Amino acid sequence: MRREPLIEVVSPAQMAMVNFRYSPEGMDETARDALNARFSRRMIESGYAGVFTTELQGKKVLRICAPHPEATEHDMRETVRRLTAICREEIRMNDTTNR
Repeated sequence: MRREPLIEVVSPAQMAMVNFRYSPEGMDETARDALNARFSRRMIESGYAGVFTTELQGKKVLRICAPHPEATEHDMRETVRRLTAICREEIRMNDTTNR
């Protein structure tokens, strides 16, 4: 996650849980909060993973919690990969709309 420039890790992983958000440059905090809420909704609607939001340090963040004993590192990486794809798609759509 830390290698992805769009991701801000808000609290590092502990006890199978990590809190992070997508934080594109040039976007204010209100827009970032709304963006991350949309990502959560889209991931839940996809049926792939239940990535929910919470607030930490005054920011809306995404929370991945993987306590299931069959959850693998691959599962977590795939969840983040899918979220990042959603983020890039939203940024492209936003750029197209604002031209």
